[in-house]
Amino acid sequence: MPKRDEPQIRRHELVLSILAYLLEHPDARDTAEGVIRWWLPHEDPMLDVSEVLEGLEYLVSKGWVVANTVAGSTVIYGTRKDHLQCIDLYVKEATKQARRRTG
Repeated sequence: MPKRDEPQIRRHELVLSILAYLLEHPDARDTAEGVIRWWLPHEDPMLDVSEVLEGLEYLVSKGWVVANTVAGSTVIYGTRKDHLQCIDLYVKEATKQARRRTG
């Protein structure tokens, strides 16, 4: 039986993967589909666009990622470079906490 917090853990790990990519590639810009293909190629092959959109929208709500609509309804996501230091601290802290939990 799946644990109740598995979706939140999965989203958290997805968000961390996106943020780690953006730290290495701060000029990256792409659609949700492009994020799956280029930013997260080593993630779960069953990764759904809706999961990625949820993670991206969470990051937009935090102010760490911007979403720009182009060509009618296409949304392009990218990092807010003025938040890179905060993103870096968040990723480092989350990584430390994960290490402590796993021993």
